[in-house]
Order: sequence, then C-alpha cells, then structure tokens
Amino acid sequence: MNEFMCKNRHCGWIGKEILRAPHPFDEGETLYFCPQCKDYENLIATCDMEGCDKEAVAGVNAKDGYKRICSEHYTEYRQLAK
Repeated sequence: MNEFMCKNRHCGWIGKEILRAPHPFDEGETLYFCPQCKDYENLIATCDMEGCDKEAVAGVNAKDGYKRICSEHYTEYRQLAK
C-alpha cells in the first residue's frame, strides 16, 4: 500500500492501493500502475486535505506531519502561516 493518496487522471480511480512492478530496463527502478485500468502514465499524488482530490503540487510540514497539498490549499496554508 502507498503512504499517500493517488488519483488516475485517465480512469478517475482514487486510492492508496497502487500496483508496483520492477522496471524492465532500469534496474532498481519501480513502475507504478493503477489497479483499476492498469495505466502507468496518469497516476498523480492527491491533496492530503480531507475531501480534496486535486493534484498535490507542494508539500508542507504541518502539526500532524508532512502534507502533500494542492495549489488551493497551499494558498490557504500560506495565509494561515503569516
């Protein structure tokens, strides 16, 4: 299981249970696949804020640990940090 939420831009799947496989050409590298449609090019990390499934574009240290957040929540976080 992945430690953060992912979303597939192609089929819309959202979750932590992504599939993994060794890269056939780059030893030591791992490929990640969507469990629903087996796509490997469209997985993105999603925002850690409750109820938000937008693409995570930044990371911040929060009181309860590291958070991946979208641009909207990043703007809110920056305003709160002032």
